Amino acid sequence: MTNHGLRLGGLDLVGETAMFYEVKVLGSDSGTDWGSPQPVNTVLSTLMLDGAVIITDSWDPREVVLGLSLKGIDGLALAQAEAALASEIGKVNVLEWTPPNGAPTAIFDVITSSFTHEFDDLLEEMHGERIMAVSLTCHPFPRSTTNFEVEAITSATVPSSTVISDGSTTTGWTARGALSTNGTDTVISGAVSSGSNWLEYDGDLSSLADEPYLTTTVSWLHGYTPDVTLTADGVAAEAVQISGVYLSGPFLNVVYTWLVESAPSTVRITVTNSGEIRVKGLTSSNQEPTAASLHQKVRYFEVPGSARTEAAIAVQDDTDALGEVLVYTWADNESSGWAPLLSPHRTSGGTLVSSPPPLVAANGYGLGAELILEPPARMPAGTYALLARLWGAAGSHTLTWSARVYINGNGVGPIQGGDVTVDLADTDPHIVPVDAGITLPPMKLPSGSEAVVRFSFEGSGLSFDEAWIFNTTIGDLTWVDCGDDTPAAGADSNRLWIEPATVADPTPSVFIGTAEDRADGRVPGAQRLKALGRHRFPPGKVSVLTVTPGTETALATLTGPQRWFGPPAA
Repeated sequence: MTNHGLRLGGLDLVGETAMFYEVKVLGSDSGTDWGSPQPVNTVLSTLMLDGAVIITDSWDPREVVLGLSLKGIDGLALAQAEAALASEIGKVNVLEWTPPNGAPTAIFDVITSSFTHEFDDLLEEMHGERIMAVSLTCHPFPRSTTNFEVEAITSATVPSSTVISDGSTTTGWTARGALSTNGTDTVISGAVSSGSNWLEYDGDLSSLADEPYLTTTVSWLHGYTPDVTLTADGVAAEAVQISGVYLSGPFLNVVYTWLVESAPSTVRITVTNSGEIRVKGLTSSNQEPTAASLHQKVRYFEVPGSARTEAAIAVQDDTDALGEVLVYTWADNESSGWAPLLSPHRTSGGTLVSSPPPLVAANGYGLGAELILEPPARMPAGTYALLARLWGAAGSHTLTWSARVYINGNGVGPIQGGDVTVDLADTDPHIVPVDAGITLPPMKLPSGSEAVVRFSFEGSGLSFDEAWIFNTTIGDLTWVDCGDDTPAAGADSNRLWIEPATVADPTPSVFIGTAEDRADGRVPGAQRLKALGRHRFPPGKVSVLTVTPGTETALATLTGPQRWFGPPAA
């Protein structure tokens, strides 16, 4: 049998013996008990006839009790043994327990502790032994000896992509119109006299077997409003994302990603009533797109353990300042596929802005005309905060917004919204709070509903980049302005650290800086720190949205203890 171990701070309770005394733990028959985490529950008032709805909000500390035997060669040695024990009592500490048979060591974070003396004068006189009962108030969940560190990822598979065609030649391409290339990255089908125009590729498409997401930029003359489709061996593919709208000369460019179920022999891109069309290469990937821009990324952390833990988030770029950063984490137990971004759900309205400032979304829209965005109403129910990234002339503006459920084009139920004053200090884009207490969906809907929530935005003199709906019932938001000038110590920053409250430091913290070792890290002032969330990390997948207007290459990592309901598994 492998030796087990038990240590309170620097005091060994199993193995080592001092010169004149020893302190040893006793078994469960002497009161030793590891305790259990205690749930803090809220009972909700319902119309149920029987049963109840009970929500576990948090967990109270567990109470660990250790029966200890103190032995000494005389009364003075017993007093020394008690002093050694007392030096570890009544303070933040750690209790390390290694179970028998080689099981991993469990660390109990001790919040405070106390002990009592079970007086037995005969035992002390005859055997030089004193029995003590130690009570330790501990974090409800023990942890492993080592912390975890994970990087935010978009899927469980290792990302891979393949350039199927770089568009520099017409090899493998056919077209309805005159086939040509711009000589760098785009294949062109010249204007046709009537009907639809198309470009078809029959080169090597084998990568689609393992990388089923096919992405390209399709261009047509600005002013047309065509339909764009892709067929694989004649079968229509699903467009899973349409984004990246921008103007280049007389051409409107749109980034499309299609899901192609297998490796076909040919793919054909058809554009109705468009004149000349252009396709900028073909790229396959095994990663489903999550956002229209790398300035904002929807990913997830894989949190180890069996119990909720406290963990630190780091958002960092090696070169560029992060800009006005949003970090939002949530665990969607309903697996609805919901994400906070609204721009991918634009259906109509707004005026396309041809030369916007740097954006986090794919494109910008002037709000002189009402902008309509319609995300599915299957979002997790709760209270939401609505934020938007806007720009315009310096000064005061009025933003008018609304949210309502629509079914088959018909508005139903209550309307939420109103007028919001937007004060802009300059012409740069800024994230502004619109409403912090929206109820979404605005009305209860049956499972399988095809309803949408229609958001509308309008405001003379304002332009729209992106809007987000953050469910504050299931998630947490931190909002920090790291600046967008060249990073420098004490000025704008390319690194952000969000630290949780812990037993050792019960106050959460935010630091910004430029050095990876945090040598110049500092707490942002009130003008930079807009919101600080208490980010929750249950075991399993926790989704994270990071918005970094200053860079497209920021990495997000999560570091913290692996926590368990019982003895650790690792």
